[in-house]
Amino acid sequence: MGKIYNIVLNSAFGTVNTDIRNVSFYYDWSRLEHGRYKLTFTFITAYTTLSNVNVLNIYTDLCQTNTFFASNPNGISDGSSYGYQYLGMARPSATGANTYLYSPNNFNGEIYLNQRPQNNVFSILLLNNDINKTAYTASPLFGNYSLVLTLELLD
Repeated sequence: MGKIYNIVLNSAFGTVNTDIRNVSFYYDWSRLEHGRYKLTFTFITAYTTLSNVNVLNIYTDLCQTNTFFASNPNGISDGSSYGYQYLGMARPSATGANTYLYSPNNFNGEIYLNQRPQNNVFSILLLNNDINKTAYTASPLFGNYSLVLTLELLD
């Protein structure tokens, strides 16, 4: 096991681009050593009342990943969204009152990076699971979230 770095992204401290579903962050990646990394993450939203819950997909323009998308027989793919790469998804804890969306560390697959991220200003997009990559819809929309990126230095 290599050195591990945890980067905490709290949406309350990011720059909201349109709303909570599109937030930019700054981090000086030169603090990390050069090398290849394994990336995993955890995600949780504030409590809310959720009904009509969709799958929440998390995208970023942080780095290039080893995540690929299959297409349908007509060649239409769910591929990267406007230069953003797929990190993973989050699920609801339940529906109704006192509900939150979350993604534990072992819920999504590992992502491997050929180098540390270079993009010091990057965004997190929370999108629906649809072909048009629409902003995530829930009723009502949740409050702030925390996203913890765990990067393990491989070599």
